[in-house]
Amino acid sequence: MPPERDRGAAEALGLVVLGPIMVGLAVLVMWSGRSVDLRAQLRTAAEAAAQSAALEVGSGAMRVAATETVQTMLGGATTACGAVWADTTSDGVIVEVVVSCAVDDAELPLTRNDADRDAGGPEVLTERAWATLDRYRAGRWP
Repeated sequence: MPPERDRGAAEALGLVVLGPIMVGLAVLVMWSGRSVDLRAQLRTAAEAAAQSAALEVGSGAMRVAATETVQTMLGGATTACGAVWADTTSDGVIVEVVVSCAVDDAELPLTRNDADRDAGGPEVLTERAWATLDRYRAGRWP
């Protein structure tokens, strides 16, 4: 058999074997990138909320400022950020902000185990951030 007739067999076999591996790798990279991006957005929103809460006087004003900041930053996302908590720590110098967001299963389908999925409801991601109170602006300087 002349060698010219077998030239395409190895290339087709390589395509059949390597094709699914390459597609699987691309899907894995896209999924992990989306997971990291969503968590980074939540962390950034929590840090910005802590900074905006640190400029306010009183727990109520801190919560309102933190909530508005989170809603502004994550308003277009497919997350539902309902629980935003902001208050000063025991020493009264640092404000702590806790942001909890419910993430739809369609957003991060591979991050939950079967037990959590069977329990129903979206996955809840929580981030904490701290900021030092601005004593000059808030009138807290001794």
